[in-house]
Amino acid sequence: MTERTIVIGLDGLIKPWADRLIAAGSMPNLARLVASGTYARNAFVAVPTLTPANWTSLATGAWVGTHGIPQFRVHHAGDPLSRTTNGFTTESCRAEYLWETAARAGRRSVLLKYPGGLPARGAAVVVDGCHIHECRHALEIPKIFSTAPEGVPRITLRPATGWRSLPAGEVTPLEFPIELGEIVDRQIVEGRRLQDRYGPDRVRWHALAAGSGTEYERVLITAGKDACTPLASLAPGEWSAWLPVRYPGSGTEGHVRFALLALSPDARELALYSTNVFPAAGDWTHPAALARELTEAVGPFLPNIGGCDTEQGFARMGTRFGAAGERAVLDLCRYQAEWLGRAAAHLTAAADWDLLFTQTHIPDNVQHMWLSRADAEVTGGPEANRTYTGLIDEAYRITDDFVGALAALADERTAVVVVSDHGFVPGKAELPIVDLFAEAGLLAWQDEADQVDRQTVAETPGRHTDSDDPFWIERVDWTRTLAVPMSLNEVYVNLRGREPHGIVAPGAEFEGVRTRVIDLLLDYREPATGERLVNLALRREECRSLGLWGDRVGDVIFTQTAL
Repeated sequence: MTERTIVIGLDGLIKPWADRLIAAGSMPNLARLVASGTYARNAFVAVPTLTPANWTSLATGAWVGTHGIPQFRVHHAGDPLSRTTNGFTTESCRAEYLWETAARAGRRSVLLKYPGGLPARGAAVVVDGCHIHECRHALEIPKIFSTAPEGVPRITLRPATGWRSLPAGEVTPLEFPIELGEIVDRQIVEGRRLQDRYGPDRVRWHALAAGSGTEYERVLITAGKDACTPLASLAPGEWSAWLPVRYPGSGTEGHVRFALLALSPDARELALYSTNVFPAAGDWTHPAALARELTEAVGPFLPNIGGCDTEQGFARMGTRFGAAGERAVLDLCRYQAEWLGRAAAHLTAAADWDLLFTQTHIPDNVQHMWLSRADAEVTGGPEANRTYTGLIDEAYRITDDFVGALAALADERTAVVVVSDHGFVPGKAELPIVDLFAEAGLLAWQDEADQVDRQTVAETPGRHTDSDDPFWIERVDWTRTLAVPMSLNEVYVNLRGREPHGIVAPGAEFEGVRTRVIDLLLDYREPATGERLVNLALRREECRSLGLWGDRVGDVIFTQTAL
């Protein structure tokens, strides 16, 4: 008789990809569960097929119209269309979670990095649960200290001065500073823009590029300018240990790791990656005392692989720095998967539970980086396709190890359920929806200079369309805007009497704008292929059969073609 349940979430898992690896014997843990249980070969997911909507549906058993989280960011009735709230908190959810139901029946639940698990609602234990983008509990974002223009931050190497015990060699030792700030608050500005507010505390370390001969070979990381006592000494492709960080003013403690992604013999190219600095204790768990207990028993927590502003840096790490960058990405995946397995075992040994929910974003993360490069129709030749297919295969094997670690906690009383929120396809074309709306006269800018002709932009190297700017909505002129696209799948009409700056009259004018929007989306063709990019566009009231209703759903819902 089943008395306990483990729910294992695998974000963005591509079922045919997993099926291939299962058949090849490369995912033995998932294969055992498939062989001994029930395998749903065709599952219907909530629409839109986005991370927050579907993980919330899986956690509540409710459609999007009931739980009210359709997108990454949620628009609330009465707020300006430029303002949204985080879709990855329990505060946004209108439905009852399964662990709340269990608590009413006297059952104990553990949420181990399940998306949107905080603030705790009914669960006895919660570990993190922030979105894949930068965790709000982090003290500092991940960085790539690099001499390249895309460095986050970009660095300039200078001849080392004021050092003790510089390494002997024919090359001149070169230095650059490492500064780790302390984020004391993360705010959403204008309802959308994530803004980190740093306190006065800074941890200032030093980095030294040096070599014993005629080439640069290593980078030393030091707390002071003494090369004899480095915190880490790294050759290209190597990781440091987890290094303790203590901010002198606040006394806050955390940990960080470094990986040397690139160091050319002449040091013209240098790239040093640092993870986010994550606190050793704090409110990233419920109860709060559990955070330090896990740090000491399991190791420093790595909340996500990449980040919000630094997601670009993460993508570059996996594609810009060759094998060293690729291995670093997989190393991060492996560390997080193993940490979650150890944490689950620790929590199980500490106290029994009835429901254990956990999730990993590994498949989704690596597919955002590498799936298009693994697809022969999108980019690269056969060698690149084989390389990136192999990298994704390894990430799936790491994911399978994660499944095995969790399944090992199950006894004869325990059911193990493996689920995913959505699949994944390589990106072959992008819908330039903001530009389409502006060109069609549905959306207007405060400054007409912001209006950019898409064809001109496409022919101008180094320039981008407005839709490449994630903060474009801050520049909208609401006195002349009829409708705006929100997130990835919905459109709101700027309706008078409903929106604070509404200009579209209810009734015939409202319906006319919706018709224009639907026609615009369905008529658009991808210039290079002539193919339609939107395959479905419906009015909100036509979407009840898709599980969409209520005041948190847009006036027009659309889905995009998987090209």
